[in-house]
Amino acid sequence: MRFGDWVDGQGQRIEQLYDTESRERGNLVVDIGATYDAPQELACFPGQDHPAPEYTFQGWIDATLDDRDPANRTNRVRAGDVALAPSF
Repeated sequence: MRFGDWVDGQGQRIEQLYDTESRERGNLVVDIGATYDAPQELACFPGQDHPAPEYTFQGWIDATLDDRDPANRTNRVRAGDVALAPSF
């Protein structure tokens, strides 16, 4: 099957520059029954433009850099907590 035929069958379009037989449209592909799903349908956080900072790499970086300043550091170990060393 030609990639262009699959794209047409999914109701999608190939960018004009690549929509030629010598480019993407003419590529031979194996028909495995795959269907196109819009990015909105595949989103991990549907209905949100961006996930909350605790779920992003940038949020992790910001939290890590904030923790370097003792004034911003949260107490992760409380008095009375015991840190266990691994036993080998």
